[in-house]
Amino acid sequence: MSRDRITLYQTLANRHNPSEIEKHGPYKCTNKKRSWLGVGYYFWDTFIELAHWWGNFGGCHNGNYIICESIRPYDEEVVFDLHDNVNHINDFKGYYYELLKTGEYTVSGALEHLKRHTNFCDKYIAIRIRGDHSTSSIPNSKVPFILGRKPFYNLVPPIQICYFNCPDISKWDYRVVYPEEYAHMEEMIF
Repeated sequence: MSRDRITLYQTLANRHNPSEIEKHGPYKCTNKKRSWLGVGYYFWDTFIELAHWWGNFGGCHNGNYIICESIRPYDEEVVFDLHDNVNHINDFKGYYYELLKTGEYTVSGALEHLKRHTNFCDKYIAIRIRGDHSTSSIPNSKVPFILGRKPFYNLVPPIQICYFNCPDISKWDYRVVYPEEYAHMEEMIF
């Protein structure tokens, strides 16, 4: 992957506080049950459709949600990319299989182990990964290569980025883009 900018979307509960969200966001996920990549700032990569899906079906927002957008410089040297970087995938696979010998580990457990016991956090500020666990719930998608199903290409792949070590995150340009009545509030202020 070679790009110099990335569009990120974060889905939040709608508490009717768009100004506060823009002032204090992005928001960190600290709920260990929901943070499948560990504690961090979770975003959908590029596709706002995924942020809508999460607000309607995937998260706990039940259709009552806000989507914020941030367009960022993208430095692939500091993102551990388990979606596009074959070297990162193979490194993680080897590490993960070694951990499995010592006990049962989840993806989050393996990543947390990497963060605590290696120089991982000195090299990387984020993890980028395809969340295949959710593809069967995304409208119009089919899980590929299951007996009786035809292969397909998902035009909206569920790719997430979790920033865990990003000291300048509070200075990001972060704005509400959905619902539309919140997205245009700054234009209405005199």
